[in-house]
Amino acid sequence: MVCLGAHFSAIWIVVANSWMQTPAGFHIIGDGLKARAEITDFWAMCSARRQWIGCSILCAGLAGGRISGGERERVVFAEE
Repeated sequence: MVCLGAHFSAIWIVVANSWMQTPAGFHIIGDGLKARAEITDFWAMCSARRQWIGCSILCAGLAGGRISGGERERVVFAEE
């Protein structure tokens, strides 16, 4: 459960960061210092282009962890 929660958290961090770089699916409400962005299309926000680069890096990390985890089991320590 902790592992899944950590991955979902990482994905949402990537979504938020990618939305700040290439915002999509929103409109501005208010003027001046009271202006704020309101999301109008959730899926447009989640499908920003930069997000998929982050997800690719995350998947590569998972695959690398799986591979290196398998290698750790095969290590034979020399007997003294």
